[in-house]
Amino acid sequence: SLAAITIRINNSPKLQFPLKKLDELGDQVWGVLVPSITEEIEPILLTLSSEKGPVKVFNQEGKQLGITRPGAEAISINKYQLEIFNIVPSSGLLLKYDPGVPIVYIGFGISLIGSILSIISTKQIWIIKEEENNLLHIGGLSNRNSSGFAKQFPLILKSAALY
Repeated sequence: SLAAITIRINNSPKLQFPLKKLDELGDQVWGVLVPSITEEIEPILLTLSSEKGPVKVFNQEGKQLGITRPGAEAISINKYQLEIFNIVPSSGLLLKYDPGVPIVYIGFGISLIGSILSIISTKQIWIIKEEENNLLHIGGLSNRNSSGFAKQFPLILKSAALY
């Protein structure tokens, strides 16, 4: 779709007008009504179907006054010169700045780190010495792979008995 058109009338500065889709004139037709800037310049309708042109110029009665393209030389319409500089296309991409985005990314990063840390297997071993009966109680806990820890537990006890 098309967003705007940049024109110059006589020696005026460059003027940019937003384009509007004109369904009455066709499926892919955009246009803008350029108001009268001075009394000698009457309002004109500019229509186009692509960003490369052609740009058709109509008066208030609907009579075609001329055809031009962006970047072409100025055309003479009644008592003034009309020059088309460029046509600005619009896209579906919209860039915005949101100050809350870094906070969202930091929160996502923290939750991602927490998720990774929750996957890591942890093992705990407790040893309680009972002095009066001269007993040693040993127990353990694992948050992941309990059956693997049950197989490792006797090996841990054997290696601890050597020291």
